[in-house]
Amino acid sequence: MTTDLELDDSGESESMDKLFTLLDTADRGDQITVPATQDIDVALWQYQIERNYELTWERIGSGEPVIQIVKDQPLDDAALLEFDVRDLPPQKRHQVLLEAFDTFDPGDGFVLVNDHDPKPLYHQFEAEAGDEFYWEYQQKEPGEFRVNIGKADDGSSPEDAPGVPF
Repeated sequence: MTTDLELDDSGESESMDKLFTLLDTADRGDQITVPATQDIDVALWQYQIERNYELTWERIGSGEPVIQIVKDQPLDDAALLEFDVRDLPPQKRHQVLLEAFDTFDPGDGFVLVNDHDPKPLYHQFEAEAGDEFYWEYQQKEPGEFRVNIGKADDGSSPEDAPGVPF
């Protein structure tokens, strides 16, 4: 089933409530299409975190682009969300990741998939989150870097986390 959702200017909170309600009632494999004029990446990641359900989405089209969202499967409690930001405009990546991080509870985390080494993001996390985050490289290959990032639950500093590159 494919559903088009128009998010109006009634307010970000109200728009996100509409999106979450539609996603809650969607079945696995259902598609929801939203105009790409809306910046909903953080909301989609937040949905995955709060509802423990995997989503995939992509921007399609060129004239009036849309974001096509597919409800996938429930997440295994042990699984970390994988945030692939390679299709996200580079100027939006840090903002989206930091906003998503702010929604986390201690102990929550995600795997960042990026097309280059995200060292500048590490420094931004260090400046803004201090000892509240951890960072561990999982893969460093041209075109695909994977980093486990999360909110520390024990107050340890980033330097205490295994695999921190600095």
